Parts: sequence; structure tokens; C-alpha cells
Amino acid sequence: MTNIAKILKALSFLFTFIFSLVFGTWISYLLYIWAGYPRGNDVMGHVFKIKTMSFFWPNFNWTHTWGGGMPQFLFYPWLSYPPLALVYSLTHLDIRLILTSAGVLAVCLTGFGIYLFVKEVTKSFFPSFVSLLIYLLTPASWSYAFSGGIYARAFATPFLVWGIWAFVVYVNQKKRFYYLLTTIFLAASFLSHYVVGTFAYLLVFLLSFFIIDGFWNKIRKFLEVFVPSFLLTSYFTIPFLKASPNTKWLGDISSSTKPVTWVELLNIYQKQGQTITFYLNYYLNRLSPFIVPLLVLLGLIFVVFYLVRKIDLSAKRTASRIALLFSVLTLGLIVYVKIIINIFDFLYAVIGVPPGMLHYLSIIGSALVGILIYLLFGTRKLTFIFSFFVIALCLVWIKIQYIDVIGRLDLEKVFPERTYISEPYLSVEEYYKERENEFNFRLGTEDAGTGGWFNVRFPYVPQTRDYFGQGLVDPDQRFYLIYSLFHQKENINETAYLMDWWGVKTFIIDNRNEVAGKYKNDSYFNFIKETGNFTIYDFKEPNPILVATNSLPILFVGEESAYNIFFRDFSSAGVMSNVLIPLHESQYIDDYSLEELRKFPLLFLYNYMFKDKNKSENLIESYIKTGGTVFIEAQDNGIEGVLPFDSFQKTDFGKFWKLDGNLDIPEFAPAVYDDGPWGVYIAKNVDEGVNVILTDFDEPILVEKQVGEGKVIWSGLNLPFHIDLYKSEEESRLLANLIFSLLGKTPQTYTFPAQNTELTYQTRMSNIKFLNPQKRSVEIKEKSDGILFKEFYVPNWNAFLVRDGKNTNLKIYKAGPNFMYVPLEGATSGDQVLLVYKRLWWENLSFYASFATLLVILLYCFDWWIFKPLTLLVGDRLISPFRNISKWWKSEGE
Repeated sequence: MTNIAKILKALSFLFTFIFSLVFGTWISYLLYIWAGYPRGNDVMGHVFKIKTMSFFWPNFNWTHTWGGGMPQFLFYPWLSYPPLALVYSLTHLDIRLILTSAGVLAVCLTGFGIYLFVKEVTKSFFPSFVSLLIYLLTPASWSYAFSGGIYARAFATPFLVWGIWAFVVYVNQKKRFYYLLTTIFLAASFLSHYVVGTFAYLLVFLLSFFIIDGFWNKIRKFLEVFVPSFLLTSYFTIPFLKASPNTKWLGDISSSTKPVTWVELLNIYQKQGQTITFYLNYYLNRLSPFIVPLLVLLGLIFVVFYLVRKIDLSAKRTASRIALLFSVLTLGLIVYVKIIINIFDFLYAVIGVPPGMLHYLSIIGSALVGILIYLLFGTRKLTFIFSFFVIALCLVWIKIQYIDVIGRLDLEKVFPERTYISEPYLSVEEYYKERENEFNFRLGTEDAGTGGWFNVRFPYVPQTRDYFGQGLVDPDQRFYLIYSLFHQKENINETAYLMDWWGVKTFIIDNRNEVAGKYKNDSYFNFIKETGNFTIYDFKEPNPILVATNSLPILFVGEESAYNIFFRDFSSAGVMSNVLIPLHESQYIDDYSLEELRKFPLLFLYNYMFKDKNKSENLIESYIKTGGTVFIEAQDNGIEGVLPFDSFQKTDFGKFWKLDGNLDIPEFAPAVYDDGPWGVYIAKNVDEGVNVILTDFDEPILVEKQVGEGKVIWSGLNLPFHIDLYKSEEESRLLANLIFSLLGKTPQTYTFPAQNTELTYQTRMSNIKFLNPQKRSVEIKEKSDGILFKEFYVPNWNAFLVRDGKNTNLKIYKAGPNFMYVPLEGATSGDQVLLVYKRLWWENLSFYASFATLLVILLYCFDWWIFKPLTLLVGDRLISPFRNISKWWKSEGE
């Protein structure tokens, strides 16, 4: 190729690239993409991610503001967000503008990638240009970002297209540079969004089988790019898979999703007088009227010509094979794989196309149109004529549909979103204006709109809501919170209990919610303001998220489901976290050491297990004799050596109680379970000196005994489950009182300040600092039993006691709804406790795997150039002696 030809080729690519950007931006204007930007249902979640990264870089792995804290980017690929956060940090432009511009750019770059792909397959400009035009004119090409608000998938799509382009070039030219591009683009598509990335790998796999000869060659070539590319994603993929994500992550649509019918897909008529949101949600999930008719027309012509042997495909082998593959893919995307599962889903495809497939159909379909044009017309002249005809048709379509029909909807085309300047949001913003740094209390809300917007405006203030449910550490606990607060009427104590445990200070309730009336109870809540359909309240006595405390810690040993029952038991009486803190770790008794157990004044054994019965009994006995107290709920096959009687027996006394004992017996809920009598265990032949606390029909069901310096109490009531089943306030209070009386203590309430206007929080006992989402500091001012941290526990969290410049590891226990508690032994005034979120060793290893893979690929692609000087030097020194011998040999021979 001459220099002039190379220049013209480069200018052609440059022209097409600039055209893609300019034309695509113009189409985005005609499609109302900039009307109320950023568009999309889920857009605020992406705005939040950009804001979070810019505020907290590099400490963004833990999101403290959403849903009790979550490792958001453990479950969500984050490759797309650092560049946007960097632009925001450098320019301070409106994030909404940055996000929308990036979304438009992604569509334009995808269109240019389709041009590159078709150009490589056909070696022809005009069919490639037609594919570019059709893609940018297809509304579904814009739907991911600007209808659904799924911006990450939109950002991943250019890498998908560039990946398959680079792969085809690599197969054709066998140049290492395109091998490098293939692996990087495929990895980038996956690291931008795994759904799009998975589709990219699938396309490369299919292309390997269609355009490469020889079965093992196909496998080898695919693995050649797949393995290093997938290893490049290790830093995200390995932690993501190890976290065992739900299979719903890989789904793009469900069979219950209503398909877009063929009539709707091709409908060009738009009613006037609709809102922008209605228009975009309706119109962007459509195909242009070109793709399907052109594919059908070109496909029929192709089949006819092929049958009558009017087409010679011998010189167009790669293009014809890709056309066959893309034809099959087009049908597959329309019919979808669910047909294999359920024959009735065939109707699903007959009446329309799954919405989630339209995005991919626009890519495959527009590329297929260009390839078919190339295959059908054997001469450049015919190819040019038909391509020019399609281009002219596209221009006419722009005039008729985009300018005349859509352009006359009498709607603004460029303005930022206005949702969050409505009265309810302005009221919340006004109320929090002086509380921007309130990191130690949560906003309580169920409203998704508020949840998505709130932390964009207030990045330090946590909330009960989130906009990323898949990232929740414990979805069950979050569901329990939301259900109890916003979907139950007669549970005022439970509501206050959960607000306390979640550190809620201010909350918003929808007045249209039928449970809103319970918040008018002024014993717990203060009315602040009614605004629109919402009312703002304050919780009167909030307890902070992070605090040094002397509240009573109780170590629960048993199954997690049993612990959850135990945790809920205290809600009915409203026994708050500033009084008593339930903890749990292992369900096995013998997983603990005596030294560890002695950190806690009381153990509660319920649905517990053990690995070695004798070891467990000896451990519990030693714990009791050295001053510990154990509360044991009866169970079959439990420990026996420490029980204060010979044996126990399971029975029932009918559907009512006959209780007696040496305590104030509250009114018990019915002795009924599932319409049958409530079963109990009764103690037989109790030991001398045993205090029988409670009997039923004169049989001991609750007994206590002093053993050494400690106590053991045994219950045959299954009291925790009875409290939880009937939500009995009296029994809940009884359980709490029993615990305190066993320890010889009276319940003590520790109060904490409700003010937190700076990134520090002062109490009488501690000084707390918010350093970043992944690091908090607690400076001890008075002796404290422990640190309570009301964010979800994950193994990445570490606690350190800092004294005299030395760090000592402290163990973290799960507390309350799987939050965190750190026992403090011997901590005194002046000590500091650091809570730090760190990547685990295997997360670091996965990062190094990605880095090493990238390094190896780069060295391979540049022919190991960095090692060549070293190789030459070492080689020269090794060979030099032999060279001298050779000279000597020659001289001797002469």
C-alpha cells in the first residue's frame, strides 16, 4: 500500500469517527435524550457511584450510606466510573451532564465499532457506513442508558463491539497488536458489566467456530484470547464469584416480562401531548423500520440468489460465515432460549421480542444488513447504488419521523432533570442543610426516589434505603426493617426497637401508606413537617451508629435462624441497644476457648451444636465455675453434665398454662402451636440447692443453680420462640429481666448525644471520627466494655486497639441484625480503636493476577523487548569462552 493510500485510509477512518460523534449527538438531540437529563429509571444509582468515587477515592469499596453498609463494588463492576469521577473532580461539571454525555458517547462509539467490524469483514466502505447509520437511527440502541438508566451496560457495549472487531482482525492478520486489543476489549466489556461481557465472550466463541477451520484450531484460538482476557478480570471476577452471587445476576429478562409486539416495534406514529418519560420509555424500546424489513428483504434475495447460483461466495468466505452466524443470532435473540425450556414461550417470540434483547438485536441486525449488502452485490457499483439507496432512505426517515412527527411533540429538548426540586425533596434538603456531616445517624426511608437521590446530595449521611438491592449484605435483615417500619400497623415497640438498632434519627413516611398513623404516637416520635405526600419525623431518643458503650453484651451460641428469633424477642418490649446487645458468632460451643467466653458475662444456648460433647461440657462447666452465667434452652441431644437435675422429659399440658413460681409471672400468650398444645420440657429429680423459678402444673420448667462463682439457668419453655410467635411484650420483658436478675444487675440505659454536625461525634465515653467510609476512629475517654458499630459485618472489617504506637488485633462479633461489636478488655482513657475495611488476601491476590496477566500480554505483544538486552548480555558472556576456543582451534589448524 502506497503512502497516499495509507493517508486516504486513515482519513476515511477519521472522517467516519468524527461523523459518528456528530451524527450520534444530533440524533440524541432529536430523540429527546437531553430532555430532563440524565434520563433513565435507575439513573440516580449511577450518579451516586460517580459522586462516591470522587468524594472518597480510593476508599470507595465500602458504601457506608446504603442499606446498613455494603461492599457495593464487590458485586458491581466499576471500570466505567473512575474516568467519570476524574472528569467530575477536575472540571466540577454537573454529574448529570457528565453521565449523559458519556452515555451518548458510548452509543456513538458502539456505532463506530460496528462500522469497523463490518469494514473488516467486507473491506467495503458503503455497506459499513450503512450499518453505522442504521445502528445510530435505531431507538433501541439508546434504550439501555436513556430508558432503563442501565448506564453501565451502555458503557460496556463499545468494548463488546470493538472486541469482536479486534478478534476478526487478529484471525485475519495474525498480528500481536490485535491480540492485545482483543483481550483488553473483552476484559473491559466484562469489567464494565458482566451481562454485556458474557455476551461478548459468547460472540467470540461463536466467531471462532464459524470463521476458523479445524476443530482444535477453533478451540485453541478461542482459548488463546479467552484465558488471558478472563484472567485480566480476576481482580473483580474472583471476589465476585467467591461471594456466591444469586443466579439472577446473569438474567437479562424474565418470562413474565411483557414482550414488545411487532406492531409496536415498527410503529412510527406518536401521539402528541405525552410526557418526556412516557415518550422515552415507549419509543426507545423500539426498532427502526429498517432493520427487520431490510433483513427480511436482503435475506430472501440472498436465499433466492444462492439457490439459483447467482452468488459466488468462494471469495467471500469469512463474510458469508459471519452472515450465517448473525442470522442465527438474530433469530435466537428474537425467539430467546426460553423456548427450549417451555414450549409455550414460543408464543412469547411470535407476538414480539423480549425487551432485554432489543439492545443486542440492534447491534447484530445493523451489522448483518451491511454484510448482506456486500454479499448480494458483486460489483462496487451495485453495492454503492444499494447502499446509497438505504442512506437516502435513512435521511428521509429522519425528516419524517424525527423532525416532523417527534419534533412536533411540543416538548423541551434540552434541560436538566427537575424531579428533585419538587417540594418533598426540597423539604428534606432544607432539614438536612445544617446536618451534611451527620455520619453517625441514619435517615429512615422506604421511598426509592428519595433513596436514590439522598446520598447524591448528602454523601456522608447514611440511610436505611439503597438503590442496589443485589449488594445488600443481609437482605433478610433489611427486609425485616422495611417491612416492620412501613408495612405493619400495630408494632410500635418493634418499630422503635429497629430504628434504635439501625441508628435512625430522622425518617420520612408516605402519608398514603396505611401504616402512617402509627407514627403519630408521640411517646417515640416528634412530628417535624408535612410536605406533599410525605411527613418528616424525628425519633426522640436515637442511638448512634458507632459508639463506645457499657451496654450488656450477651453471647448467643446456636443456629443463625435461632439467633434471629432471639434478636427479635427484645423488640416487643423495646429493649434497646443502649441497654442490651445480643451477639453471635459460631453455632458450635467448642469453637470458643475459655478465654474468649470469659469476655462475656452471659452465654445464651439455644439450638446450639457441638463437635465434641465432652469438650463442650467441660468448657461450659469451667466458664460457670469461674464466674460466668449460662442460660440453656432445652433441646434433645444437648449437653447434660452442667444441668442441675438428673434428666428432663418432653411433654405438654394441653392448650393452657398453669404457671406458678417465685417471680412476678406476666400474662403469657396461649400455650398453642399450630392448633395443638405447646410442648415443654420438664426437669426430673432436680439437684439440691436448685432454685425452681417457674413450674407448669407443678412441674419445673425454669430452674437456676449457683455453680462455683457462676450460675446456670435451664428453661424447658422454648421461651424465645414463644415470644417471637406471639410478639408478647410481657414475655419479652420477662426474658430481659431474667437475664439481668441472673447477673445480679438492674437494666441500665446509656444515653448518647443526638447532635452530629461535624465528621466527629463526641460522647462522655468516647470521641468518634469519620475518616472515610473504610476507616473510623474511636478515642476512649472513659472505661468502656465494647464498641458497637451498626454497619453490616463482612470479613473485610478489622478492629485494632492502638496503644503506645502499637496495634493489637481485636475480634469482631456480629451484633443485633448482623452489625458489629468489639469487646474491649482493659481499654483505658487515651486508647484508640480503629475500625478498618481492608481487601482480603485472596482479593489482593486476584488483583496481582490481573496485573501480572496484563504485563505478560504486553510483553508478548511487544516480542518480549524488555528482556532482549538482558538475553543478549547473558548470551554473549556464555558464548564468549567458546568463541575464544574456536579462534584458537582455527589458528592451530592454520
